[in-house]
Amino acid sequence: MRALFQLRRWLLYLSLAAPIILMPLYDYMGMNRTRYSLGWPPGGMDLLIGDAFSDGRLLHFQPDMLLLPVVLVWTLVAGLAWKSRLWAASRSDWLGAFVQALLTSLYCTVIFFFLDGVIGVVWEWRLISMDAPALVRALAFGRQLLPYLYATGVAAIFTTLFLDSRARRGPQRLVYVAFALCFTFTIGWLSPYLEFQLQGFDEMIQYLQKQQ
Repeated sequence: MRALFQLRRWLLYLSLAAPIILMPLYDYMGMNRTRYSLGWPPGGMDLLIGDAFSDGRLLHFQPDMLLLPVVLVWTLVAGLAWKSRLWAASRSDWLGAFVQALLTSLYCTVIFFFLDGVIGVVWEWRLISMDAPALVRALAFGRQLLPYLYATGVAAIFTTLFLDSRARRGPQRLVYVAFALCFTFTIGWLSPYLEFQLQGFDEMIQYLQKQQ
């Protein structure tokens, strides 16, 4: 029974660590393929999108020797973070509120970048087999949808912080407000990157329209 409990606990830690172990990070785009590095730091596994090996498959996973150490390290980190969160939640002082808000914010950030990478992988996988007219329509749709995806992610982070703050009373909720303001500042600092992405969509649409 104790062994089963230990197994369930480590499976919980592994599931918590999965978003950072499998986080897709864009690497490069070649003539017939796009490569993502899975996990942070990169090096544990690569994902190739496209018929890179002429076998008819559009997705290829290439694990590396670093994969196992990365999985073990992040599982241990997730276990430590989970225990720290339980410790923080059991405390009713300012230190407990700060640690709980910090861990919630960090994990929300991990989930945000993980989902951003997953959307990028699905997007590349779907586009690679399209012809030019369908590609133009898909790019126009993606350009319209991209700001809403970012807004949804930001709203989800703020909602998570708000729900987490309800476990605290009185002025301690201001700790969560402070972290929310940090996210607001970061979002404003990253806004030029969104403009760069939208400009990239526009350039690709114009290029494809000229080719038709």
